[in-house]
Amino acid sequence: MIFSFKHKFIFIKGRKVAGTSVEMALSPHCGPQDIITPISPVDELKRLALGGQPQNYSRAQAVEAHYLALVQAKNIDAAIKTRVHSDSAYPFFNHMSLATVEALLAPPSQDYTLIYNVRNPYAKVASLANMYISFGQYSGKAMAHSIEDIQKSIGKLFDSGQYILARNHALYQSPHPYKERIFLRQEHLTVDYKSLLKHLHISANPAEIPHAKQGSSGMGYQAKDMFTRAQLDCINSAFAAEFQAHEYAMI
Repeated sequence: MIFSFKHKFIFIKGRKVAGTSVEMALSPHCGPQDIITPISPVDELKRLALGGQPQNYSRAQAVEAHYLALVQAKNIDAAIKTRVHSDSAYPFFNHMSLATVEALLAPPSQDYTLIYNVRNPYAKVASLANMYISFGQYSGKAMAHSIEDIQKSIGKLFDSGQYILARNHALYQSPHPYKERIFLRQEHLTVDYKSLLKHLHISANPAEIPHAKQGSSGMGYQAKDMFTRAQLDCINSAFAAEFQAHEYAMI
């Protein structure tokens, strides 16, 4: 999550929509008072190299400095443990909802632009399954697996009901009238991101987005090949609001 007083935008980070990549790209353009939540320590190193960092997300600057020192020392395990926190110590956190942000900050919504990423629900569930195969060993490199392994992981997601974790629609909901709502489609993220920077009057040359938690999206897998009919029906039902809001076609 990013709350930018400098550029007057709120970025809400959904799951499996390239949210980390956009968060890493936007962070270097933020001001010293802006709120930026931590990400995976491995990706945090990349963000630091780009000139951005997590800040103002806790109630103690010493806590944030300690976390950054661990990341910079590449003490990844200790950094991860440091991020396991209570809400009282870290009021702002990864994947928090817009409603939670509003409860903490009560922003004048009509002055702020709301930004978030979207993606085809089938691709999100497949990406979640792909990530679960090896996320415990994530080292910053691409997490790409065979269609057979992903299908096995998909089966486990549906057996446990965890496929629903890829549903983001509720994260972005608010009764308040924002100045604008801008969503970036994962399918043409670079173009949408460049347009966003122009809209926010942010100069970035080149206007590139780093790749974080890269999975199997570029391997040509099709939803009809990944899921059973029963699984497709479950996704169609559970993600109906997202299909409709962002005009993705159901299978």
